[in-house]
Amino acid sequence: MLASPNYAYQIYDGDGSAFNVTGPPGSAEAEHAFQDYLTKEAHQNWTETEFDGRSDYGPFLDVGIACGGLFTGAEGFKTAAEQEMFGGQAGVAYDINYHGPGDNATNLNMGAWIEMTKAIAHVVAGYARSFDSLPPRNVSVAAKRGVIGKRDAIQPWRLRYV
Repeated sequence: MLASPNYAYQIYDGDGSAFNVTGPPGSAEAEHAFQDYLTKEAHQNWTETEFDGRSDYGPFLDVGIACGGLFTGAEGFKTAAEQEMFGGQAGVAYDINYHGPGDNATNLNMGAWIEMTKAIAHVVAGYARSFDSLPPRNVSVAAKRGVIGKRDAIQPWRLRYV
């Protein structure tokens, strides 16, 4: 979700500072890399979004793999504060077409998509050069992650791909 029509630039809260749920070690560093890029390089406002595992990254969290990412919104409603930061309409869903008949390429905000794509490219390029900013992987971190209990721990059916 990187081009929602009524977008807000949102970064997943990997360090738990906004929603009190952290990702595996390395997730906080990914969050901070996105924050640094959007603030210092792109000069864009951003907010944090809950790192709840409800998207494609969920299975990675479940097995303790560091994650990070961006989001422009789905069925949730834009706040007045977000309207001040990003424009658009408060009280309206970020994407009124989310998982509906109109959920297609004709309803994208291409400006948001380009900005978020640049942020991803920047962070991926940084990690392509070096993982030095990331802590060593701890395979037992899944047991420590606060959200595991809420998400029924590891769901094997989610880990199979055809």
